[in-house]
Amino acid sequence: MKLNRFIKQLELNENVKRNSIHISLNFHLSESHLSEEKLLAIADAYMEKIGFGKQPYLVYQHHRVGHSHIHLVSIKVRPDGSLIDLNNIGRNQSEQARKSIKKEFGLVNGRVIFKIFSLNEMASLTDKMDGTINFSIVG
Repeated sequence: MKLNRFIKQLELNENVKRNSIHISLNFHLSESHLSEEKLLAIADAYMEKIGFGKQPYLVYQHHRVGHSHIHLVSIKVRPDGSLIDLNNIGRNQSEQARKSIKKEFGLVNGRVIFKIFSLNEMASLTDKMDGTINFSIVG
């Protein structure tokens, strides 16, 4: 099960109620041609820039809503049990990462949606995802 690594790491700090993040990187309609390799590079660059580069995370891609986008799912608990601070991460790190990645990869303006949720909500979310790219990346 893909979530086993997440669960083991989350057990290091059981005091955290909303221990997971879900990020949706949404691409312009003209970017539906992005290769799996490029999407993975974008996901990796984004996670690194927001401070989650060493965290385990899952990447899913689908076109259900008419445009290409990827979902990134990760956890806030580090391997040593400490927490990654998410205070203003959407406004600060995420927005800077989006702008940097846009230039680095030559992308049209896209949108980032950032949510924080519990492990149970994460399990439900990943069970529902039936993406064309369905794999895990371990930081």
